[in-house]
Amino acid sequence: MTFRFWQNIPPELDALLRWFGKSIQEGETIRVDLPFCRSEFYFRFPLKSGDAPRRLLLRRSKAAQVAFIVRELQSGNPGDAWVRIFNSPRFVVWERRDRLAGTTPLRWRLTDRERGLLLRVARDASESLLSRNQKLHSSYFWNLPVRFGQKGKAAVVLWVDGELRGSRIAAGTFVSEAVADAAYEACRDPRFKPLKSEDLLRTRIEVTVLLDPWILLDGKLIERDEILPEKGYCLSFGGAVGFYLPEVFNVKRFRSLSGFVASLAAEKAGLRSDFVPQATVYMFEVDDFIEPLESNNQLSVPLKLFGPLVRESGSAETTRGELEGRLRAAADWLCAIQTTDGSFPPVLNPLTGEGTTTDWPRSAFTAWALAAVGNVLKEPRYREASRGNFRYLSSILMPNPPEGVEERILTLAYLGQHAFELGEERFGKQCRELIGAEFNPSAWDPITLGQVASFFVRSPNRTELLLPRLQELTEAGRAAFGLAEKGAHAANLALWAEFGNAFLAVSKTAGVSGAHELAERVMGWLVSRQLDDGSFPATTNSHFAYVCGTGKIFEVLAAWQPKYDESLRRCLSWVLRMQYSAESSFFVPSRIRAKVLGGFRHDFLNPDLHIDAAGHVLLGGARLLAHESE
Repeated sequence: MTFRFWQNIPPELDALLRWFGKSIQEGETIRVDLPFCRSEFYFRFPLKSGDAPRRLLLRRSKAAQVAFIVRELQSGNPGDAWVRIFNSPRFVVWERRDRLAGTTPLRWRLTDRERGLLLRVARDASESLLSRNQKLHSSYFWNLPVRFGQKGKAAVVLWVDGELRGSRIAAGTFVSEAVADAAYEACRDPRFKPLKSEDLLRTRIEVTVLLDPWILLDGKLIERDEILPEKGYCLSFGGAVGFYLPEVFNVKRFRSLSGFVASLAAEKAGLRSDFVPQATVYMFEVDDFIEPLESNNQLSVPLKLFGPLVRESGSAETTRGELEGRLRAAADWLCAIQTTDGSFPPVLNPLTGEGTTTDWPRSAFTAWALAAVGNVLKEPRYREASRGNFRYLSSILMPNPPEGVEERILTLAYLGQHAFELGEERFGKQCRELIGAEFNPSAWDPITLGQVASFFVRSPNRTELLLPRLQELTEAGRAAFGLAEKGAHAANLALWAEFGNAFLAVSKTAGVSGAHELAERVMGWLVSRQLDDGSFPATTNSHFAYVCGTGKIFEVLAAWQPKYDESLRRCLSWVLRMQYSAESSFFVPSRIRAKVLGGFRHDFLNPDLHIDAAGHVLLGGARLLAHESE
């Protein structure tokens, strides 16, 4: 039967309404509470395959019992009686908890005990196949929880010493059988070197359970060209089918949803590019988890994953001791990747250990941040590592500065800050004089303008000549930010963030008129755009967040304590989730892992490590600790 009630509903909502027919019971309804539709629907029984829901008449609505609610994300939680089973930018789906007596659907997600049991199934299946060349006997599954008797699909991924050695998806009569079948197939994955039974001692097993409902790819995501990293995706056309699950973002990089779908079609479904527009793409929730690092092959609490990342447990509050530990880990990472000449590779690939070679502003900034945290933590090793980079950069850049004006000015501002942090005042003043010789703030981009203002206001023994320049910087900043506020084009948040720090300092230290008002405007503009997870979007019309951008805003928020403490707390919590630990680096080859631990993943879709991401966290953390010590 064709669905005829609405002519202009999004296709993903149409697909969802049809899915309800697979699980709805007689006498139950679906409540849709969306801007373009506010109504209740029911199915006529007996149901036939393909039946569509019907609009519930108002006079019958009091007798109906709502089983599912479809509403906007911002509408909030309907209460404890409901469980969320799916969410996307367009809508969220809630299911009533008490509607299925004695049954807990897999789509309500697993308990930690159940996750541990499925990991045990995957490991036992792998050991049985590799050690005895046998599959598990059917009696093995008899004593597993009744819930595992539900039909389902599951994937098993094998990480041996941090390297991918097998990955397969299977569907079974029971979800426990699906896990076992996926494990058998992963152990014999022809794309990788064959596994031996002894390899399992060095293997961490990951299990992903694919959950209902499967929804057509959200139209809003297509409009934004945005990927949701926590979802699973299935593309089908004719008899061709391909899957991507969240772990793919640890081993492959995608710049856009269109590129992601093209890769899914070509690499997983084996389709030519001209068939992609005709293919159907579904997305769905997953329950993804992995064995902890020290499981001792015993049933233990598994690590839950959100997208490609380990989901951290515990309080969102970060204690001083925890913060110091995280800062030391980040600083230790920089020391570990520093080369003998004192330089830092700006970007590091965690799968190969290879790094890029040159980025003067990033290197100068990160070394300054390392010196700052070394001073606060009273750690000479960090100061010496930063000084090694200072010597390297100054020996190269002072006689041969970068050719680009803004790159040159920005690098000098960072070098000058670093010099003052190390007590090298003469060198810092030299940097200030070089910038002064090319002083033209109205022509600079926001990052350069803000950093020069921060550097100038920090300069010791300011002369009377410096105050007019701070005033000129403030006026140029006000004019530039005013245009950004009113502009029709998307604005990059991180480009403007330093204004919040720089002009706060200009106001406090130099008393320049209008500086505090500008800093307040910028901070309000930033904080109003913070996302629900604590991160900040890259631009004003985006939902994509990355550590360098959010870390930069964290660094600036730390200068405003205690005014924005709640925003600061949430921001710090998100940033620290992106820091590599022994647990979260499960996909990093063991021979490379020392080059990764303590660094920060660029974003959910890109596992690369950028030194300035660590720099922003170190500088913001140093400000936090210094404030607490006052």
